[in-house]
Amino acid sequence: MEIKRCVTEDALTGATLLLKKYCPELEPNKLVQAIQNYQPGTPAQRQEKPLTKKEAAECLGVSLPTIDRWLKRGVIRYVKLGGTTVRIDPQSVKEALQPATGQPEA
Repeated sequence: MEIKRCVTEDALTGATLLLKKYCPELEPNKLVQAIQNYQPGTPAQRQEKPLTKKEAAECLGVSLPTIDRWLKRGVIRYVKLGGTTVRIDPQSVKEALQPATGQPEA
């Protein structure tokens, strides 16, 4: 696919300027390269947002006290934000759901 033939230089420059806020090192040629390398149907790699205790409990189908116990035991990973506020690593919640790793008893 020839991107440069389909898109004017002004449009490419404009798109690059709009995206620079999110990717300061972006240049028009890098944008063209990224578009050419993009494969439809492949989910984009993105960072999942950390979960609250309530969200993790809902995902795992357990109570908040169970989440607290699992945090203390290290069953699921978390980051303490201050006081009693924590955010839970979504990957560790997925791992807790895996039958191969064995879900701890509540």
